Amino acid sequence: MTRSNPSATDPAYENEEEILQLKTQVATLEELLQVYQQTATQQEKRLQAALQSLQERAQQLAHAQETLQTLETILDSMGDAVVVLDSDGQHLFSNPAAQTMFQGQDYGTYFNLGSPQVAQRCQVFGTESTDYVCQEQLPLTRAIKGESLDAVELLMIDDATETHQWLSINARPLYSMGDIIGGVAVFRDITKRKNVEQALHQSHEEAQQQTVLLEQTLQQLRQTQTRLIHEEKMASLGKMVGGIAHEINNPVNFIHGNLSYAHQTVQDLLGLVDKFCTAYPNPPAAIANDITAIDVDYLAADIPKLFRSMQEGTVRIRDIVQSLRTFSRLDEASFKAVDIHAGIESTLVILQSRLQSQPHRPAIELIKQYDDLPLIECYASELNQVFNHLLTNAIDAVDDGVEQPTIMISTEVLPQTVEICITDNGIGIPYNIQPRIFDPFFTTKPVGQGTGLGLSICYQIIVERHHGQLTCHSQENQGTQILISLPI
Repeated sequence: MTRSNPSATDPAYENEEEILQLKTQVATLEELLQVYQQTATQQEKRLQAALQSLQERAQQLAHAQETLQTLETILDSMGDAVVVLDSDGQHLFSNPAAQTMFQGQDYGTYFNLGSPQVAQRCQVFGTESTDYVCQEQLPLTRAIKGESLDAVELLMIDDATETHQWLSINARPLYSMGDIIGGVAVFRDITKRKNVEQALHQSHEEAQQQTVLLEQTLQQLRQTQTRLIHEEKMASLGKMVGGIAHEINNPVNFIHGNLSYAHQTVQDLLGLVDKFCTAYPNPPAAIANDITAIDVDYLAADIPKLFRSMQEGTVRIRDIVQSLRTFSRLDEASFKAVDIHAGIESTLVILQSRLQSQPHRPAIELIKQYDDLPLIECYASELNQVFNHLLTNAIDAVDDGVEQPTIMISTEVLPQTVEICITDNGIGIPYNIQPRIFDPFFTTKPVGQGTGLGLSICYQIIVERHHGQLTCHSQENQGTQILISLPI
């Protein structure tokens, strides 16, 4: 049996179509439900992840809040002022110490040196300049530009109260993501420390002044003592020379004056003996024996020599006495024109015995190179004292260990001065003590052999009394040269 196709109007056909549509709708709903379930699961997971992130963020915020509170507590408890500015120089934060230090003023305004309020109120100085510190030089301004500064000191002077405040500042730039977003600075009040340093500095300066004053006083006392010793020495020398001149001159003059008469008398007696021998060629035996014993012929030839020797001796004594008088200048104590060479020669006469040969060394060779000097205005006795001491030192320097001891004395005329140079080839002076040789009481000689006053007195006589110069050039084992320069 053959079944025919249902027609569009067939009810059975219409039901089947509705069933198919319903199945399609149900399938679609199932797919939508499945997609919704998947989306809901993903959303739930995302929500759970976001919730976890929020919880972690809340924990971080809580920790940050605790850290911030701790930091604020630390900053609030700090005695140093802390100030934070943004990159435009606007105030962001300051702790209570900063508010107290800057008296509640905004930092940027307070240190804006161009503002009229601050210009009338405060002056800021650097440690190495008396000029005002400009805005660009302030530590926080420089920190905002990227500089890091440590222990920058500023002096603030409040014109209203006339108070001085010293600040020590450390400043650093603030960074975020590699960019500068501001600057932070820590201010410490170091006014007390500066006041103490200033007081110590002033005390140190006063102590140095006192030390210099004491050294000057000590130097003056030493010079006074040296001068008194020198004056006493010269006075004793004058008395000694005066006594020697008085005691020696009288008998020497008596002897010298009678030598000619004695010589003539002896010559007369020898002439009488000669006439007697001529008149009585054969005298009695006793007289003949006496004539032979005394050797009349020898006496006649030797006595004139004897008298000449005695006369030369008295002349020598008179020259020595005159040299002593010239050396001490008892009759020329004032400032007057004198012959320098005469003073040197009188000194050499006095030191003649030391220049001669000694058991331990040969005679000292004395070389003189004298220029034609004019008369020099000076204190002659004091200048001769200088010559005596310098020549004595030269003799001491060549006295031992020098094979050919030599002392050279030279003089020279310059346009405004005359120079006297005394050079020896002795042991020399060590380099390390040369700056001290003119100090009072400094000596390298053993105790009891030197007072340390000789060169000091020489220096005072030449430099202070005569306004000249006294210099020393020496090398060990090569000799010493002392140069005296005197104004004409």
